[in-house]
Amino acid sequence: MDDLKTFLGALANEDERKAFAVRCGTTIKHMRNVMYGTRLCSEKLAASLERESRGMVKVEASCAKPDGGKWRRIPDAKWPWHPQGRPLLDLTEAA
Repeated sequence: MDDLKTFLGALANEDERKAFAVRCGTTIKHMRNVMYGTRLCSEKLAASLERESRGMVKVEASCAKPDGGKWRRIPDAKWPWHPQGRPLLDLTEAA
C-alpha cells in the first residue's frame, strides 16, 4: 500500500485526508488500517481509491485477490487516467 501512503502523505493536511476518505466511502481510520494491513481492502474501496486519486492508487496494488480472482481492465472513456480503462474483477481465474 505504498501508493496509498504516498498519496495521503502528499495531501496538505488531515482535513484533506479525511475528505479523501469520505469521497472513497470510508473513514480515515479504516483507510489507515487498510494501508497498514490490519484490514483488507474491499473491491469497492479499491476502485474508489483509484477513481478518487485519479489513478495514483491502482486497484491492483490496493486489493490483491487471495481467492484467485484477478483484476482486468476494460476500455472506458470515463476512466481516463489508466490507458487500459476501468478495473474489473475477473473471478473466472479462481475456478
